[in-house]
Amino acid sequence: PSYTSLSSSLFLSELSAQAGLGKAWPLIELAYAYTNNLDSYTYLMTPIQNKAFRERLNGFYVGIGIDIISTEMYPVIFDVIQESPADISGVIPGDLLTHVNGHDLYGISDAIIGEYLKGTSNSSVNLKLKRNNVIVSVNVKHKVIDAPSVRYPQIFKQFGQNFGYIKIASFDYD
Repeated sequence: PSYTSLSSSLFLSELSAQAGLGKAWPLIELAYAYTNNLDSYTYLMTPIQNKAFRERLNGFYVGIGIDIISTEMYPVIFDVIQESPADISGVIPGDLLTHVNGHDLYGISDAIIGEYLKGTSNSSVNLKLKRNNVIVSVNVKHKVIDAPSVRYPQIFKQFGQNFGYIKIASFDYD
């Protein structure tokens, strides 16, 4: 590194410390910027985001009850938890999520979309969905969601045999 870039980094660290953010703040912001640009599935979580992620893995969280998949354009609703606020409001798997409270989601990362979708229990969020080339607008209330890891267990008979099906929505390595 050159003397100029080193002195700029030291200057930013000092300003950050004076602002009460700590000297590491510029490096943390740089790490966020780099990881958010690796691919659409990689991002660095803040401690608050990590806590929310851990709560969701435990099966209970305040939300609207959807799982999304990022694409290069708009995220797709992958799953809607049965009897969740999103389910009751008519959100269905396959819907494109185009806007949350007026924020256009074109090309936006999962982390940012998660921030837009957040809310406290009984607060609302407005979703604009694209379904069969028609824009649908729904208001969905946040509530405590019971999101079990294993969903939709079924046993069915086919060709004289019993088959079982379960969907494992999430798992943790802890």
